[in-house]
Amino acid sequence: MEPKPSNSIPFLPCAHCAQTGRCNNEADGFSCHQCATKTRSKFNLLMSKRKNMTGVVCSVCSGLGVVEPYTYSLNNRIRPALAAGIIAGSIGILGGALQSEHFESILAFSTTIIGAVTGFYFGGSNDK
Repeated sequence: MEPKPSNSIPFLPCAHCAQTGRCNNEADGFSCHQCATKTRSKFNLLMSKRKNMTGVVCSVCSGLGVVEPYTYSLNNRIRPALAAGIIAGSIGILGGALQSEHFESILAFSTTIIGAVTGFYFGGSNDK
């Protein structure tokens, strides 16, 4: 199963499994401790007694043979989480200020922030 890399994200070849998707880095072609431990944690009841495992999915690339650079994956997680936090915070401020005498000012500020964040993420201008 080969992923289809887009033009904006340069996928890198996985050096751990040599782009095969299967770990065989230990002696005699057995899987390394990290990949075997990850497999054991998923299938604890079935494989807890096995010591030497072969054909285990690579824990670095999850069996794809290529990895996404850490910077791109971090940007793809932090930016949407930050936007959701800003919107949730603005809605929380609005909820807390319902009985305030400055509700109109707070409403104008919060709706401006929510509109800017929504426009940026859904307007198509965030192609970087």
